[in-house]
Amino acid sequence: QYDIKAIFFTDDTFTINKERIRILCNLLIEEGLSKKIKWDVQGRTNLITWDDLELLKLMKRAGCVQIDYGFETGSQRILDMLKKKGVTIEDNKRAMQITKKAGLHVMGTFMLGNPSETESDLEQTKDFILGNLNNIDYFQALISTPYPGTELYDICLKGGIIKGSYLEQVDEENLKSDKPVVYSDSIGRDKVIETLKYLNKIAAKKISITDKMKWLAINLFKNPSRIVNAIKLHYS
Repeated sequence: QYDIKAIFFTDDTFTINKERIRILCNLLIEEGLSKKIKWDVQGRTNLITWDDLELLKLMKRAGCVQIDYGFETGSQRILDMLKKKGVTIEDNKRAMQITKKAGLHVMGTFMLGNPSETESDLEQTKDFILGNLNNIDYFQALISTPYPGTELYDICLKGGIIKGSYLEQVDEENLKSDKPVVYSDSIGRDKVIETLKYLNKIAAKKISITDKMKWLAINLFKNPSRIVNAIKLHYS
């Protein structure tokens, strides 16, 4: 009815219910939608094992093109803090390998400037990305932001990194500087920004010229401020 060309399932536990995935994929194939609609999903790496390889291949046949994983960091210590010891670096590597074996793209996201993070932790994140570039098709590094309602927010509040009047603090910081704020009690903003810029350049090299031109064309008309912000971050 709406001539949809692509769907993104915003659900980082999409792969937890394997039977639901099989039903969805079979319906897409039976209805002929697998050839008309491309889709990608979010996934949690500790929910993907080699036993799921055939399931991921079914997802590909049903039109899935990519799984987005929140790898977050290359430091097991920071990963334990962020995900409460539920995920390991080996889980992250295994999920990449299985996803690629199934013929799907891997998208990874990383968080920089976390509470208690050190320069060594940042280096481990860089090493993780560089050491797995063959299995990561696209990735995005972002500065960690403690959104209200998350465990990260509670950690930052307890550690005095953010104030009780958090939204007022954000407004005040935005007025003082157009540069990103780093909510960390252990590492300087300059080091985080330096690492972010380095990783952004590596990420940009993973994107084809065609995709870059598409992004530029779309945002030129729909959201030109994104282009301005990208340029500011790159040259700041």
